[in-house]
Amino acid sequence: MKKKLLFVIDSLDSGGAEKSLVTLLSFLDYSRYSVDLMMFGHGGVFEEFVPKEVNILRPLKYTMFTTLNVNKAFVYSIKGFNLRMLFARLNYSIRIRRKGYGNSQIARIFWESVSNVIESNPKVYDIAISYAQGVPTFFVAEKVKSKIKIAWVNTSYKLNEQEKKFQKKYYDQYNKIITVSQSAQEIFLETFPIYTMKTDIIYDINNPDFISKMANVGQSYDDSFNGIRLLTIGRFDEGKGYDIALEACKILKEKGINFRWYALGKGPLKIY
Repeated sequence: MKKKLLFVIDSLDSGGAEKSLVTLLSFLDYSRYSVDLMMFGHGGVFEEFVPKEVNILRPLKYTMFTTLNVNKAFVYSIKGFNLRMLFARLNYSIRIRRKGYGNSQIARIFWESVSNVIESNPKVYDIAISYAQGVPTFFVAEKVKSKIKIAWVNTSYKLNEQEKKFQKKYYDQYNKIITVSQSAQEIFLETFPIYTMKTDIIYDINNPDFISKMANVGQSYDDSFNGIRLLTIGRFDEGKGYDIALEACKILKEKGINFRWYALGKGPLKIY
């Protein structure tokens, strides 16, 4: 009998975690595993690369509700006698208006605001994997039944006391916590030393064939630049090492190398 696996991620929009998950899915033996994939956002650029054997679950009812404009959401709530979704959405919208929140704070506010209207997954899995920090981690801990639960951490995880206390009750429910590097593990354990015995390192998986395939997708540049093009895809965040990349660019410029550096992603460091 096949093992039942569930992967949960925010979306398959551009980013390192997204590419890593799609690569991992391409290596699985589907004669041994039945795989479900759940996302909070659909339509990301990497979705077309998900193996056909993977069952992409339908969007959550709340996810579909948030795609409606305010007027349609109100009408939907009244007709469906489901004002709880509307109140949850308004609650989150009001709370999130304050600027300056970090990713961990946004995830907490979202989950505190809407978790009571998000349905649980009805299946029972052998292994459920939260493939991102924040909301996917909370969802797998609280809304999924599984014999084994694994949390995946791919960023520097420094939290203040409020976020640390909030997240601990969710990480307590995981059997294993996987970090993607030695430094990521060290920083995570500085925040949560209690999890030392259930934390391991598995480096991100890269597939050269997949990267080459993606390089040939879509329209290429149509300008006249004939130098070297460098592309970075990832979240614009302090933990991603863009400061080091800028220093590398400075060295290349000093050496007279003709290049252009492109960065694709989103995050708090994005300025336009």
